[in-house]
This record gives sequence, C-alpha cells and structure tokens, in this order.
Amino acid sequence: MDPRDVRVLQERAVTKAALGDHEGGLADVSTAVQIDPNNANSLFRRGTILCMLERLEAGLTDLDKANELRPYHAYTLVWRGYVKSDQEDWAGAIADFDEAERYDSLGELSLMLRALAKGKLRMQGQANEGKVSD
Repeated sequence: MDPRDVRVLQERAVTKAALGDHEGGLADVSTAVQIDPNNANSLFRRGTILCMLERLEAGLTDLDKANELRPYHAYTLVWRGYVKSDQEDWAGAIADFDEAERYDSLGELSLMLRALAKGKLRMQGQANEGKVSD
C-alpha cells in the first residue's frame, strides 16, 4: 500500500475517526489534501473530522471548498447545514438542508435537521419580536 495514495489516506482517516482517533484521522486526510488540494472527497472528509473535533470554522471552510468543487453532494450540504445550525445560522442551515434534499433524499435525518432549524429560526424571530423569552 502506497502511503501517499489519496484514497488509502481517505479510507484510513475515516476508519481512525470512526474508532475515536480523530486526530490521527485528521493527520491522514490532511496529508491527502496536501497531495491533491482540489480533491472534494478529501476536503469533505477533513471538514467532517474537523467538525467532530469542534473546529467548526475550519470544518466549514473545507466543506465550502468541497461544495465548490463538487456541487450537489448532499452529504456535504447536510454537514454544512449542521455546522450552520450549531452557529445558530438557522436560515443558512435550512437552505443547505433544502438543497441537500433536492439532490438526494437523505430521509429522516435531513428532514429532522431541517425541521429543527426551522423551529429555531421561528423561535428566534419571535424572540426578536418579544414573543418568546430567552
């Protein structure tokens, strides 16, 4: 196995992250990004691992670039929506969830996250109008 093979690095990163070694996964996928900085799969994987490590801004940057390189990838849009909802950008989250649903039905997860974001946006609007207390 060639350790500079981008696909091998991606798969190893996913395996390490799934086993709880997020930093090890991040190191592998970062090497993959260094080898091919325009590989949308590597950027998507690094973005998700960064989000798991609660490095949301860096994760969002990678997810944005992955989306630019490969638009219409529903999972990238769902992860971006998740980050935006964590940042309380409810309108942005809803837009990403809606876009993800357009390109690939992700079933319950996408619908649930979109409903949560819409509820939070609604509450935020009511709070701004004084209808809901914090």
